[in-house]
Amino acid sequence: MWSHVYSGEKLTIYLMSLLTIFTPTYNRAHLLQRVCDSLAVQTNKDFEWVIVDDGSNDESAALIRKFQSEQSFRIIFEQQVNAGKHVAVNRGLALASGTLFLILDSDDELTPDAVQTVSENWQQLQSAPDLDAFGGLVANKCYTDGRIIGSYLDYQILDTTIIDYRFNRRISGDKLEIFKTDLLRQFPFPQNGEKFCPEALVWNRIGSVYKFRFFNQSIYKAEYLPDGLSERIVTIRKTSPMNATTYYAELSHYDIPYVQKVKAGINYWRFCIHDRSRSWREKLTRLSVGLALFTLPFGLFMALKDRKY
Repeated sequence: MWSHVYSGEKLTIYLMSLLTIFTPTYNRAHLLQRVCDSLAVQTNKDFEWVIVDDGSNDESAALIRKFQSEQSFRIIFEQQVNAGKHVAVNRGLALASGTLFLILDSDDELTPDAVQTVSENWQQLQSAPDLDAFGGLVANKCYTDGRIIGSYLDYQILDTTIIDYRFNRRISGDKLEIFKTDLLRQFPFPQNGEKFCPEALVWNRIGSVYKFRFFNQSIYKAEYLPDGLSERIVTIRKTSPMNATTYYAELSHYDIPYVQKVKAGINYWRFCIHDRSRSWREKLTRLSVGLALFTLPFGLFMALKDRKY
């Protein structure tokens, strides 16, 4: 299959890609060159790069248009009014034409063999007798020095759900989820005016139903910057309490160990105090009765401690 991009007098024809690499960005013009460079050296060119700018006021747009004129791979660029990364992801999915969808943040980069490694693992998965039960692939993320982020891994290939992987096997650390694009479109992020939504809200909704093939290869280099989401997560969740509490409420109902349900309940109340959209009666009904009453005082205590943020 093929598609085309038309701009002025220039008509470019592209084969449909295996992989859509999606980058949401906000005032990261000083970092985007590194992202682009990591894509330019990919050993496998079966990908497209979709970029959604979330209302930047720096030179991002001019730089991305320069990338479009210089690079041989397909680059799709769109701007939106500042609404948050999760809204940008929804838009990126609408623009994507790849079979698979991978999120590459604007402060990170892929290893040169990343697309090739995804392609090889995807082809191997095609022989699975229950292929329709899979939502995609999951690779490792590593620090810029090559160290794997999170737990030691004792597998090469593991087929399981995200819920089982995270909460029953207790494997920690950021991972690179690579979703079937059409499947991910069926689970859009909520758009309710808040500018943050935990990615795990959607990942868990998919990962509680579909299996993923986890492969023990590091293809994504992550750098946690002081102005990144990871460094400001408590403040961000306080200012987006509807999405934060929905994540914790849903998590408490999955088939996970009870201690994890308790942690989810505590964090639910921790951020619930900031949610003005629901009455206290409504808030109480989102958890099981016993869990709600048991975790309420601990959650309020955590909310008091959060005042320093």
